Amino acid sequence: MPVRLITGPPGAGKNTYIKEHGKEGDFIVDFDAIREAYPMMELEGWKQIRNVLEEHAKTFDGDAWVIRCVADAEKRKTLAESLGAVETVVLETDAETAKQRVEERGRHPERNSEVFDAIDQWWSQYGVVASDVIVKPDTGPIRQDENKMPKQNNEHGYPDDTPIAEMTIEQQAAYWKRQSRKHEAAKKDLESQINDPANKPLSREDLEKEIRADIAKENLPAEVRAKFKSVIADRLTDEDFDEVFESIDHTKFLTAEGSVDADKVEKRANLIAPPSVKRVTRRNPATPSHQGPRERNSASTVAAGKELFEEFSGKN
Repeated sequence: MPVRLITGPPGAGKNTYIKEHGKEGDFIVDFDAIREAYPMMELEGWKQIRNVLEEHAKTFDGDAWVIRCVADAEKRKTLAESLGAVETVVLETDAETAKQRVEERGRHPERNSEVFDAIDQWWSQYGVVASDVIVKPDTGPIRQDENKMPKQNNEHGYPDDTPIAEMTIEQQAAYWKRQSRKHEAAKKDLESQINDPANKPLSREDLEKEIRADIAKENLPAEVRAKFKSVIADRLTDEDFDEVFESIDHTKFLTAEGSVDADKVEKRANLIAPPSVKRVTRRNPATPSHQGPRERNSASTVAAGKELFEEFSGKN
């Protein structure tokens, strides 16, 4: 059950890397996918879901991938250790390429400016440790002593992709001045969200219940089918059962809590194929039979069961 941590700036190609190196059935924890799945939630709720999924990744019976944008080397190392990651892959996609990819994919063009700032910030905080596997665009993994970070100046007065420790005093001053302005704006925005009573985060217990409920909804049609099958499997052939079940609305056989209502299923199943119906195995007419003519039970045909079902549901 190995876990691999994949990091890099927004637009680095983290999902693409997993598609190329992972396999079907791998467990992937992707913050962007969580945001898309739960648009009604806020940042704190998305983080809670991510925490639940990352805990599951540790015990997943197979390969797991955790996607994170962690630029700081020590924080990334601590995160990898908490996940028990067997490998930390850093996609060292330069800022210009990352921004171009974000713009080309066009998912949320209204947020491009925000994402571009996040890319610049990632590079300004970026550092490496000995355990990192560095991957550059179109080159694959390389040794760290071959790793040369490109230098890119911008209008803010400091290089985009240089660790703070390698900046000049003037560049560091420009960097922290800009960060101060950004953090002040983020603080005001966060305070407005905190003061809004509609933005109360879910508790961990409520969040886990919501996730389990979503999973249960996906499984309900199969559970209803299985319950019907258990009641009338000995009365219909598989072919006839499939034909009958296609006309059944599974949502009508659920309790108020969302589970399968066994009593409703049994009543409807007995109307479709009464207990007196005998299962008839279809035989190829060309195949000779040595059993002689079979006597039909006048109340046991599949057609009779279907007529009862249609009459009961008001289709006639």
